[in-house]
Amino acid sequence: MIMVKWQGYAASSNKRHTKSRTTGNIINMSIYRDFKINLSWAIKAAAGATCYDKISVIINVCVSKRMDHHNLHKPIMDAIQLSGLLKNDKNIYFINWTPPEWHKEGEVDTVFLFLSEVK
Repeated sequence: MIMVKWQGYAASSNKRHTKSRTTGNIINMSIYRDFKINLSWAIKAAAGATCYDKISVIINVCVSKRMDHHNLHKPIMDAIQLSGLLKNDKNIYFINWTPPEWHKEGEVDTVFLFLSEVK
C-alpha cells in the first residue's frame, strides 16, 4: 500500500476552465494545473517508479467549508495518471471517498491517498 499526504491549496474541477475576459475563449486555469502537478509529484515521491495495471484508492481530504469538495475526485484521478502510477485513470477499480474534514479559513488543504494494487 502506498500512502500519500499532500498539503497546499486544492482546486476542484470547477476551477479547471474559465472564459477569457479579452477573447471570450475557454482557457485552462493555473490553480487547477498546479494542484494536479504538485499532487502527482507527491505520488511519484511515495511510489517511486512503480506502475500498476489496476489500483484501488481511498481518499480523505481536509478542506475549507467553502471548497466544492464533491468535485475534487477528477483532479486527484488525473494526478494519479500523471504520476505514472497508472497508464490510464480508468484502471482505478475501487474508490472510497471518506467524508471530508473541515479546517479554518486560511489554513492549507490536506489530501490523504491510500493506493493499493488490485490483483
